Amino acid sequence: MYQLSHKDLRSSVICHASAQGNKVIHRGRFGRNLAKNVQNMCAKFGEKVLSLGLQQCGSRTDLRPFFLLFMNITDVTLSFLHDVPYKQHSTFNGATISGVHFKALKTIVDGRGDVIELWSLPWVEREGGGVIVPQHVYQSATDYGVVKAWHLHAIHTDQFTVTRGKMQVVCVDIRVESPTFGHVNSFIIGIQNPAMILIPPGVMHGWKALSQPETIVVNLQSHPYDPADELKFAWDAVLGEVWEPKFG
Repeated sequence: MYQLSHKDLRSSVICHASAQGNKVIHRGRFGRNLAKNVQNMCAKFGEKVLSLGLQQCGSRTDLRPFFLLFMNITDVTLSFLHDVPYKQHSTFNGATISGVHFKALKTIVDGRGDVIELWSLPWVEREGGGVIVPQHVYQSATDYGVVKAWHLHAIHTDQFTVTRGKMQVVCVDIRVESPTFGHVNSFIIGIQNPAMILIPPGVMHGWKALSQPETIVVNLQSHPYDPADELKFAWDAVLGEVWEPKFG
């Protein structure tokens, strides 16, 4: 099977298309030059392209997952987000989203106070990808009741914990090639439940401060801060009902 490179095909929003020989029939919302790129791909690679597309999505009439495999994270649009099949999954036994890791942190208590280890080099090897070596560390304070969402990164991995207060963290898998595409995971972390959450590129995320006067987050990122790798959408653009508290 021919392995396609990212430069071979680029689309910017969700689409539906079917290919018949070298002719492309398309409908729906399209990104820049999508139809032209698909026609070029079919002409260049023929049935190899179709075979790979069928392998990815199992349908001759919907090659959407195949196209989106080559979509830049920076090309994600509200139209795409509105079409994602979201489903919230319990995190009682940990994260269900592929690549997201929840690590419980231990509080060591004695008569003088307490200590929580936030990060340790031996964890990197021990956790098997669940902990990374940070290249950039910052602290962020979020006032009570404020939602900071939605954030999305193409390059860097977030790895954060709460050192003051209580916070809800929500992760959403919008990677079409992921086996957990559409999964929504919600976590409650804080001083009463100390933990570190690792969020890889392509997983949209946000948080809400649940305690007064503020919640303090320490983020140990994989890369130095780069504003070009910060894609943001309004907190209620999708999944507005996901945020705590829920009464009942």
